[in-house]
Amino acid sequence: MGSKLFHFLLLLSFSFFLSSSISAQAYNSAIGLRIDNGLGISVKQRITNRGALEGIMQSSWRNDEVRLTLVWEEHRKILLRNLSLYFGGGLHKGFYDRQEIIVKNPFGVTAIAGLELTIGRFNVSYDFKPALNITGGFNVIEAQTGLSVRYVLDKRPMAKGKKGNDKNIKNKPNKSSKQMPAKRKSSKV
Repeated sequence: MGSKLFHFLLLLSFSFFLSSSISAQAYNSAIGLRIDNGLGISVKQRITNRGALEGIMQSSWRNDEVRLTLVWEEHRKILLRNLSLYFGGGLHKGFYDRQEIIVKNPFGVTAIAGLELTIGRFNVSYDFKPALNITGGFNVIEAQTGLSVRYVLDKRPMAKGKKGNDKNIKNKPNKSSKQMPAKRKSSKV
C-alpha cells in the first residue's frame, strides 16, 4: 500500500513540475492520463511549429517501477489541423520501489511514434514507444503501446493563411487600419 501512495505522490509532483514548463500542435500546453502497461501522467508542451516535448511519468502494473520519460516529438498534420502523426525520441529513467528487486534501475533511450487528435479542449493520442535500456532493467529492449487523454490548458491561436494553411496569429496591424501621421500645423512668423 505504501508503494502505491509513493507512486501517486511522485506522479502528482512530476505533473505540477512539468505543467508549469512543458505541448503540441493545435494547442500549446496539455496535461492528462496515460494508460499503457501501467498508469501515468503525460504533459506536452509545443516548443516549435512542429515540435513538442512530452514528459511522461508512469507507474508499472507488472513491477514496482516508476519511470520518467522525456521525448522530443515532430508532428505532421494529416488531413485536418487537429489530426497529426508524430515521431521522435528521448531518454528514460526508471526507479524500482522494492528492495528485494536485485536488478539495477533502468536508464536508456526511447523512441515514440503515434497519432494524435485534438477536439476542443481534449487531446487523445495512441502511440508505440519502444525503449532500449543501456543500463539496468529486466530486459534490454522493452516496447509498449499507450493511450493518452489530455486536457488542453493553452489552446494555440490559429487563423487561415494562404492556400488554407493554418498560420499562427500574431498581433499584426491590419493594412487598412494604418494610422496616418498627423499633419503639422505650419506656423507663420
